[in-house]
Amino acid sequence: MKTKTVIHKVLIIGVLFVGLLNIVDYFYALNITNAANSGLTAIATVDTVSTLVISEDNIALDIVPSVEGTFKSAHTTVGTYANTNGACTVTMTTSFTDLVSGADSIATLSDEVSEANFTDDRWGYRIGASGNYSAIETNNEIASFEQKTGSTAYSSDVYFAAKLTPATRPGAYSNTVTFMSTCLPPPSKPEPHYLQDFTLEECQEYATDENYTLYDRRDENDYTVRYIEGACWMTQNLRITGTVSSEGSNFSTYSSVNVCERDLLGGGSVNQPQCHNSGNTTAGVWYNFAAASARTNSVSTSPYMEDICPAGWSLPSYNDSGVAGSANSLANTASTSIAKFSPSTAGSYSATGSFSEGNKGTYWTNEGSSSSHYYLYYQVGEVGESDRFVLLSHVGQDWGFHVRCVRL
Repeated sequence: MKTKTVIHKVLIIGVLFVGLLNIVDYFYALNITNAANSGLTAIATVDTVSTLVISEDNIALDIVPSVEGTFKSAHTTVGTYANTNGACTVTMTTSFTDLVSGADSIATLSDEVSEANFTDDRWGYRIGASGNYSAIETNNEIASFEQKTGSTAYSSDVYFAAKLTPATRPGAYSNTVTFMSTCLPPPSKPEPHYLQDFTLEECQEYATDENYTLYDRRDENDYTVRYIEGACWMTQNLRITGTVSSEGSNFSTYSSVNVCERDLLGGGSVNQPQCHNSGNTTAGVWYNFAAASARTNSVSTSPYMEDICPAGWSLPSYNDSGVAGSANSLANTASTSIAKFSPSTAGSYSATGSFSEGNKGTYWTNEGSSSSHYYLYYQVGEVGESDRFVLLSHVGQDWGFHVRCVRL
């Protein structure tokens, strides 16, 4: 997996102010022209589409000055869009701040002012249909925002205005203003993208707001993870099968373990690793606890510290109240955290191999005994009720549940 750095700059040059037409006495026709509408420049673009458009090619400011000052404004809509996530800015730049006609000029505002208090014989701009007007600077940041894939990043009206008295000489006053949108990509994500290498700090950085995909070095299966309540949780059921090596795994008692010596559909002993593979990523694989614990349930005691999770990950503890990554902490979280966990409702297998379906999911913890082991039970709420997690312990280790690993 290779990360891509995407930097795109979208440039439209030309909002041009020109005094035109018949200059008679003190009549002014200030014409705003977008000289190069949709003049797109994409720099160092990788698999992205970027646009920045100005809605109007020509906006006329026809001003007849008066002793009390004649005010006039006109606007154009500036919009930008990008198909990548990242921090964006829209800027408006110019080489000089005055409107110029030969040796004459109309200076920009010196202070931020309202329309009612607009300074005589000055020009300026504002963002949106209300608010104060500001000075034209060589580099004005119009907006700063976070772009989200598939959304309209930014769109707003930019108003330009001038107020003229006979003190300003008639002439063809002009300036060129450039709008530029720059969207930077989010921080580069770490490589390699393996569960075994991914730290809790990286999980918090990259998987707080959305799922992040990682790979299990042992079989190259991919899984999504999420930072939830101070811990990093797999948000898909474990799917490893066959002979699993201790290298890259969270067990060391054995050099390898066949986690599927028998199928869960019936037979076998409580200490014999058994599994049943659904064949799809949603349901994943059901394991008895001998398989989930990498066969250490018969040679160690609760809490079982070895299991078939990737190295650095483990089965959740049961009832460490308030401890991040415990089943108890997850059971006491809000509905938003349950949604982040993305529980599956794939049911479970009993000790006799019968399948129990319905709107529920079951997940092993690392605590319990051969006859009464603790597990996390997810129940879809009835009408008028919320979905919820419950901690239960009424089954033996020969049942078939799912495995969700957690990193602390």
